[in-house]
Amino acid sequence: MDANALESMARQSIYRMLAAVADQSPAIVTHVAIVGTDPDGLEIHLAYRDREQRLAARASGHSERVRQLLLAALTELGYPSDRPTVSFVSVEEVDAQGGPSMYFK
Repeated sequence: MDANALESMARQSIYRMLAAVADQSPAIVTHVAIVGTDPDGLEIHLAYRDREQRLAARASGHSERVRQLLLAALTELGYPSDRPTVSFVSVEEVDAQGGPSMYFK
């Protein structure tokens, strides 16, 4: 499977998950998917607005539900690996580190 196909599947899975949690709080405000040629190398970083929201989402179990929805969407779409990295960050924390290009080095 080529990198374009892997990227498309990753993007579709993110959109499915976002649709499923659209009315839930705290909201995922942005995301970054890093897709290479190796399906096992997929990294998906989902961002809340600030650190407080990120911590509250983790404490309430919201982040884990989001993660499970995302993994289920990847599986449904036939993504060829069950080992993607899914992490949660905040826009506030990414900006404090100099923005996405510095944070996701």
